[in-house]
Amino acid sequence: MAPDKVITAPIARAARSRAARAQPSTAWYLVPGLVLLVVGFFFPLATVVPQLWADGGVSLAQALSPIDLGVAGNTLLISVLTTVVTLVVAYPLAWMISRATGAKQLLLILLVLVPFLTSVLVRTFSWIVILGRDGMINSALEAVGLIHQPLEMLFTTGAVVVALVHVTIPLMVFSLVTVMQRIDTRVLLVAESLGASAPSGFLRVILPLTIPGIRSGAALVFLYSMASFIAPAVLGGTDQTMLAQVIQSQIESGYNWSLAASLGLVLAVIAIVVVSLIGLAARLATPYLHARRVTPAGPERTGIDPAVLRSPLSTRYTAPEALRRTLRMAGQVAARAYLPLLTLFLLLPLVVLVPVSLSSDNTIVFPPHGFSFTWFQSVFSDPKWMGAAATSLRIGSVVALVATVLAVLIVLGLGRHRNTVSSFIESLVMAPLSVPAVVFALGAYLAYSQLFLWTGHRLRLTDNELGIIIAHTALVLPFAFLLVSASYIGVDERLERAAASLGAARRHVLFRITLPLMAPGLLASVLLCFLQSFDESVVSLFLSGLRVTTLPRLLWDGVRFGTTPAVAVISVLLLLITCVIVVMIGLLLRWRQRQMKRLGDEI
Repeated sequence: MAPDKVITAPIARAARSRAARAQPSTAWYLVPGLVLLVVGFFFPLATVVPQLWADGGVSLAQALSPIDLGVAGNTLLISVLTTVVTLVVAYPLAWMISRATGAKQLLLILLVLVPFLTSVLVRTFSWIVILGRDGMINSALEAVGLIHQPLEMLFTTGAVVVALVHVTIPLMVFSLVTVMQRIDTRVLLVAESLGASAPSGFLRVILPLTIPGIRSGAALVFLYSMASFIAPAVLGGTDQTMLAQVIQSQIESGYNWSLAASLGLVLAVIAIVVVSLIGLAARLATPYLHARRVTPAGPERTGIDPAVLRSPLSTRYTAPEALRRTLRMAGQVAARAYLPLLTLFLLLPLVVLVPVSLSSDNTIVFPPHGFSFTWFQSVFSDPKWMGAAATSLRIGSVVALVATVLAVLIVLGLGRHRNTVSSFIESLVMAPLSVPAVVFALGAYLAYSQLFLWTGHRLRLTDNELGIIIAHTALVLPFAFLLVSASYIGVDERLERAAASLGAARRHVLFRITLPLMAPGLLASVLLCFLQSFDESVVSLFLSGLRVTTLPRLLWDGVRFGTTPAVAVISVLLLLITCVIVVMIGLLLRWRQRQMKRLGDEI
């Protein structure tokens, strides 16, 4: 280093240190968001624990009875089946997205994103239209003469698994894509140059490299599947009863809080055990990523075990030529049919609702015997549906604004440079994503129904808009944090330093430089949080009731107790709202990308 730099470097560091001390601390920005998480998320979870012994442990013993253990077995079986099928179906799509570019990649992402952001109730109801006795599949098979009486496809394990796979494919795809995008495809050329066939290169090169993504996706899909009660309640029978379904029924009709808490504990234990086993299996499958080398200073992580290079190669098995030719032809047919069939699987449950909503029949029949706007007029003239829509609109708007503001404060409080404390706070903010929704909904119901003011009066937040807003804000805060954090990181720090060097105060830099550049990301956060709150089903079913009825609550009652085309009308309207918001988010993020690129070129 030059002598002048040796002298001026400490002076520059001291100047920056004095400037940093002169600026007010931003740590207090974290307080509102952390208070919301404590009150809205962690307190409800802590409320579940005392309920386990509310009746002297009788309910805990009942939860471990053979009947409820059988329900736990159903939950485990359906969740494992869903996880395996989702992995097999989603893996090729994730690989296509990771390798595609431009418009093709955008279309594939939209293919996954639109169903992902569509209400779970809407998608579950659509499978009634497809799999019902008078549904699409039975009508098509009868029309071509393959069957003479309808097949019983509803109220089966297959129906529940199919509906859950349709919901969980995006979770698996997004987990895999983040890992696959880092894979250099030249490794396949190296494997081919060493004599590996295409299947061998995939099984021995690509598949091991994607195991971290498989682990994350499998954990997310399993957690979601085992906490689901909408799909088994609507599409399953008594043999497909799952734990979350029993918990919801105990809260809604039985009011046995202790038993519900005990079943929630069983659900949480199963989740912890299975997710731990998934992590252990992934670790055993990739030993070369977890090797440690012992040095005089102690064990040191190297990232790869050199012993792998010295391990003997397995003997290559050569299949007969006829079998290889057959497998090659089958692979080519499957490769060409995969994307059209998957597109049909993902979009058909959304498109099929449109003709049903225009039906002139009094019940759901596919295809409809006639078309009419009668059910649209009925829905728009029904004060019950309009009142529920207004309630959901009001709650969603407040949740979107509050969650985005709290996310901005948290991001500004954490700053751009991470340390142990900021990483811990970030993990607290993301915690709602790792807890089964039904367990949180149970805790929210128990906590919000037993709050007392300092005056001794009960503050009942169940069947109350304020309670739903608090719970929804805690749930959507991680999504807002991710979008706002990405927008904040994308702002060039040199612009802020330039404004500060010209004498601008911190608030002026914030409101004139930082926030305007983050505006597209903030608007995307507002839209996404609104959509998540507007369509949120699980917590809404637990916390809403007679006084406050949200649209998902009314839609749930319509799916369970009456399958008229009015439910299809609401489903179509929700789908249209989802599509409009997805397009708006995409345009906003694309505009922000262009704006940041233009600013970068100017700088």
